[in-house]
This record gives sequence, structure tokens and C-alpha cells, in this order.
Amino acid sequence: MHGNDAELEIQVFGPAFVSVGNECQVAMPDPVELTELSDWYDDVDRYAVGPGEWCTGDMRAGPAGDMTTTFIVREPDATPEDHTDNPIADVCSPRSFPPHDPERGPTVAQLLHPSDGAADP
Repeated sequence: MHGNDAELEIQVFGPAFVSVGNECQVAMPDPVELTELSDWYDDVDRYAVGPGEWCTGDMRAGPAGDMTTTFIVREPDATPEDHTDNPIADVCSPRSFPPHDPERGPTVAQLLHPSDGAADP
């Protein structure tokens, strides 16, 4: 589609800071949990312990602590070199994702499980 009728789809992998360690070794699903999660997800290997293409490597970097991640979608304008003057897209409000520590709970497996009652942060 072109023009004003065009649809914009945005997909974000790992939008929130989730403290899993630099090699995804902290609080990741164990093999039993991965098997259970495969009932709902096609590619549970992305949640396996260890470094890999899906490992976010989120880890605390000192006393500053964790960070909230915010995404803002802006409209295009006539000044492509300066994004600060672009208006925020009215069909897509800014969205913030607070940090999460799966060692304090809920765990990564609990967050992924669609029917275990654990609240997503």
C-alpha cells in the first residue's frame, strides 16, 4: 500500500530490560519448562539457557540499576535529518516497558506461560 492508507506494522523482540545475564544464564526456562512451553510456542529454543542469536544479554551494569525502555513512533516530515521535530504518530501512543528481574519473580517461564496465573510485568 502507498500513501495515507498504508499500514505500518512494528515488531519488537525483547522490548523490556529483563535481567537474564550476559549469556542468558539467569532464570531462563529449564528443559522441562521448555517442553511445556512448546505447547504454545513454535520455537522455544529462543528461550533456552546460553548465548545465541535470541539472547538479549540484559544484565545490570552497576549501581544505576535497570532501565525502562520506551518506544515512540513518529510521523515523517520534511526534515529527515532531524527526528526531534517529527510529531508523534496519533495512531500509536508511546509505550514504555518497565524493567523486570526474573530472579525475584515471576520467572521467564512463568511470564511465557499463557495460563499459569502469573501476571506479566
